[in-house]
Amino acid sequence: MAYIKGLSKNESLLLPPCVDEWIPQNHSARIVELFVNGIEVKELGFVVENEQMGRPSYSPETMLRILLYGYANGERSSRKLERKTYEDLAYIWLTGNQHPDYRTIARFRQKNTEGIKALLKETLKLYSSVGYEFDGIIFSDGTKIYANASDERTINKTKLKELEEKIEIMLKEAEKADKEEDAKEGSKNSQFLSKEQINKLAEEVKKQKELLKASEKESLSLTDKDANFMKHPMGHGKHLSYNAQASVDKNGVVLETDVNMNGFDSGSTLKERISSAEENTGRNVNTIVADAGYYETNAVKEIMESGKKCIVSEQNSNDINECFKYDKKKNQYCCQEGNVLNYIGKKKARGKTYLVYAAAKDKCGNCKKNGVCYKGQLLGKYGRRIMIYEDRVFKEEYRKVLRDNIALIKKRKTAIEPMFGNVKERHRFRRFMLRGLKKVKSEWSLVTTTANLLKFWNMIGKKTLVNG
Repeated sequence: MAYIKGLSKNESLLLPPCVDEWIPQNHSARIVELFVNGIEVKELGFVVENEQMGRPSYSPETMLRILLYGYANGERSSRKLERKTYEDLAYIWLTGNQHPDYRTIARFRQKNTEGIKALLKETLKLYSSVGYEFDGIIFSDGTKIYANASDERTINKTKLKELEEKIEIMLKEAEKADKEEDAKEGSKNSQFLSKEQINKLAEEVKKQKELLKASEKESLSLTDKDANFMKHPMGHGKHLSYNAQASVDKNGVVLETDVNMNGFDSGSTLKERISSAEENTGRNVNTIVADAGYYETNAVKEIMESGKKCIVSEQNSNDINECFKYDKKKNQYCCQEGNVLNYIGKKKARGKTYLVYAAAKDKCGNCKKNGVCYKGQLLGKYGRRIMIYEDRVFKEEYRKVLRDNIALIKKRKTAIEPMFGNVKERHRFRRFMLRGLKKVKSEWSLVTTTANLLKFWNMIGKKTLVNG
């Protein structure tokens, strides 16, 4: 049986190949080429090095092509990107067969954080140029991305206290060993650290205590001091992470991004999301839609009073409203079994203030729904507790606004959640490569820029962009 035969590796070609024919017209590398050719790197703040003496530098455009195409395809390691410029035809085509080494790639990424952050705004110019209109509605959310730091290399008060206790024991042991003059005991001195070594260790613990105190954190990473322990969904536990924020439009195009060091979404950032989206699009934002984690009465009120819509869905509100009825005169709730939950005080959680109501311990203990309504152990004075947003009056009125905008609340999930899923799966972006809040913000902007470029490539039409 005959097989299709390839070219002989020693065969010379009669006509030299055209570089542009190395990749097909519908290849995603072409959107990167088109985008980079359409921006002015100097105006965006990129460092342009073009020394008259010595070896010429690689152009910022070449470096950008490598980074953008790399992040678009889940390759972020500078060593791997260098290797790709030799092995992958798309990188060879994009760079014109240039091969910057990994140190050059790493330096470029770290030195150009401001320029990289500006790229996302540039993608939106491409978005509007093909006839898509922004309708003034943005959908905002956040997702946890692992920091480039080990969970083990952290300090906290408990760890430092244990170290201080160990150092004290070690000092006593060393002093005891030093007092032993006979040869038999003296030979054991090698198992102890010297006093100088122990004192150095004590000094290091002292420095770490000062660092922890200055940070005003419960724990501090020694690798990336801006990263914090954050709880990840799906039972993945708590890990050093950043909370990556983004806003998209109805098509899932990223309009603005940010990164914070809090493990929760905050309503106080909603105004920033609006301002940032308006600056990037050059258009007015009339509505912002976010999930329940962003609800803060004062923040929502402020946006609504400014003439914009702020649609932030409720958290477990339906369960509370259906199962517990509020008596305004007595300021208490009553459950379906007739047990009373009295007001016991305020509680701050996840940046919000709640009013706490609780039933008596014996009432819940003897209730036939014990184990269903209240699943915890009956400890202390109280049984079932519920937490209500502090400004109850506004919340009742606001609930009507939410009922009128159910469609937008549902749209939020289909607009922004797929973008996060795409970034983590398609771009394989689950952990930052850079460290420190400023650099992390730049890297998050870089990966969302590539998400936009690939979305345009698929959504608007490959042929339109290449030919038009």
